[in-house]
Amino acid sequence: TSLSELPIGHLHTLQELNLGHNSITSLKLPKYFTNMTSLRHLSFFSNKITSISRGDLDALREGNRLNLTLVLSLNNIKSIEPGAFAGIHLAELALRSAFENFMMHTCLQGLAGLQVSRLILGEFRDTRTLQDIERGFLDGLCQVQMDEFVLICLDGVEDDTDNLFNCIGNISTVLLVDLGLEEIPQVPAWSKLKQLECKKCSFEDVPAQKLSLLKELRVLRITQNNGLKNFEQKFNDLINLEVIDLSENRLTFSTCCSPQFQNCPNLKHLNLSFNSEIRLTGDFTNVKNLLYLDLQ
Repeated sequence: TSLSELPIGHLHTLQELNLGHNSITSLKLPKYFTNMTSLRHLSFFSNKITSISRGDLDALREGNRLNLTLVLSLNNIKSIEPGAFAGIHLAELALRSAFENFMMHTCLQGLAGLQVSRLILGEFRDTRTLQDIERGFLDGLCQVQMDEFVLICLDGVEDDTDNLFNCIGNISTVLLVDLGLEEIPQVPAWSKLKQLECKKCSFEDVPAQKLSLLKELRVLRITQNNGLKNFEQKFNDLINLEVIDLSENRLTFSTCCSPQFQNCPNLKHLNLSFNSEIRLTGDFTNVKNLLYLDLQ
């Protein structure tokens, strides 16, 4: 139930420690973790951790932890004390199916001061327990520095699209997976978003008009949306856009492909494979710099 019971303090070169599917109740890391500078993967997947206190992760504050992945998914976290993650630097933090209902908003505030390259938040398809997501439930992430944010398998997000990007607008990469979103969330005009992926959502139209507000966007992937049929809107003035992947949808449209892209001069990769019916009755003059075209 406690890490202090593990006689592994002499394993200074340990790279991966998988403690999943046990009965660990405390995340308090023993002092010897400060010597495990080669550790790259630390998993507490599916344990019985209910709270994270200030000081529990002190051993991770010493040394370079920029390559460490910390997995806390499938726990039952009810509280994270403010300051518990302050000054912690991680490569990845996974928090899927980790919170009780209505606890997520408060717990995320406890992540303040964390610096992480990739944060994964949400649930698993077969263990969805969160209901009635609070408005602004991601507000606690305003005090977290991250490069990439993954939101996956979370019901109710579609009712809070106006607030979804309030605290993640400055992130360079966002992945929205299996969320039931019917439209793209409102993104602040000051957003620095460079890569956006929407997978297994519920779009009916390619939201080109709203996405055209993301002037820093370089990579866009909208895939595996069974209801996505229409491509009537145009992408406008996205001079940084290089990659568009619209594969594995049910798109049906004609006059491909020049009219859909207005002033997108740097588009190099266009994937329209595995859709319903795309007619090449137009031309490619507006995307003449393409290096990769997939029409399978």
